[in-house]
Amino acid sequence: MKKEIHSLHDVREYFRLKKTTNRQRLQFQKTSSMGKFLIEGKLSSHVTEAFILHLLQIKRILPQLKNYEFSFGKGCDVCATNGRQNLKIEVKATGDKQFSQFTAQDLHADYVIWMDLNNYLINSSQRNINIYAIKNPGRTFGTRTCKLTVDRFLKKAKDKVIRYRYAF
Repeated sequence: MKKEIHSLHDVREYFRLKKTTNRQRLQFQKTSSMGKFLIEGKLSSHVTEAFILHLLQIKRILPQLKNYEFSFGKGCDVCATNGRQNLKIEVKATGDKQFSQFTAQDLHADYVIWMDLNNYLINSSQRNINIYAIKNPGRTFGTRTCKLTVDRFLKKAKDKVIRYRYAF
């Protein structure tokens, strides 16, 4: 079950613990509210979807959707609703590998929001993450499944990308 998530600080602590013992990591997973969202040392999509949902709800990203209400979606990661109009929003997130598989579902969405964590989870001095949004991604990337790096995504989308820097 998805829950609201307002911070990634606990997640960063888990990744700092990756350099320590299995016992300490297991203890973190048992005692931290974030522990259940970590899968084999990787961040669960539930965390990033919930975090993006929170940013949308507090109007920190996509201000053009200020009159919409946001919730976890059926058939999409996040649903934006304004009266009878429903928009599908897909959420992607990457760490230091900086690539993601875009499926047909992602490419047919009304928006894709890509959360680029870079080294945030393992580097305690990194204070910012980049968030990119694109409307109608299929118009830019086609509708077939494709693998994109952050650089290729930004280069191909050019001025269609809405960029945010989120500071912790």
